[in-house]
This record gives sequence, C-alpha cells and structure tokens, in this order.
Amino acid sequence: MHVKNRENINSDQRHRILLDRYVESSQHLRDLYEDKDGLRKEEVAALSGPNELAEFYNRLKQIKEFHKKHPNEISIPMSVEFEEINKQREANDENVVMVDFTDEEGYGKYLDLHECYNKYLNIK
Repeated sequence: MHVKNRENINSDQRHRILLDRYVESSQHLRDLYEDKDGLRKEEVAALSGPNELAEFYNRLKQIKEFHKKHPNEISIPMSVEFEEINKQREANDENVVMVDFTDEEGYGKYLDLHECYNKYLNIK
C-alpha cells in the first residue's frame, strides 16, 4: 500500500512539472503573438514587401554566417526533457524522492501540522 502511495505522489509530481512547463511555454508563445514591441509586425512587413526574395536571402546569409562563427552552438530540444522524465519513471526506483516530506508525514500519508502549531503558539 505504501509503495502505491509513493508512486501516485511521484506521478502527480511529474504531472505538475509537465503542466508547469506547458504553462510557461504557452505564456511565452502568447507574449510573442501579442507582439507588444512590434517586432513581429516589422518582420511580416519586411518579408511581404516588394523585395521579399532579397530579404529572404539576406536573412539566410546572416544565419549561415552565424553558424560559421559558432559551429559548436547546440540547441537542446524539449524532447530531451521529456526523455529524461521518462527515464526517471521507467527506473521506478523506490528510493527516488521527488517531494520532500517530514518523517511524520510518511511520504504524504499523513499531514504534519507541528510547524503551524508552533507558529500559532508563538502568536499568543
């Protein structure tokens, strides 16, 4: 019974991590689409103007120059994060502690209110 409780708590923790990552990415995308600084509008105007092919090839040239100057620049895709989370889950090691509980809480089985009680006593 205790092992199942630990697995459920670890599963909930993994879900929270993924949900936080999703919310962070969604917020970033929303900020980009809102275009508060007007950069997106300028980009669209530049690429849809009369010299769109010249603009395209100019930007392609800049990208190639950047990669020549920084050949070892590595971009880590988000899939690597998800693979690491999968490896943690597949390991299924009982010693994996994803959430810190006090000894009295029994890895989420009980609620430890000692700290709250001590604060309450100090208020009096």
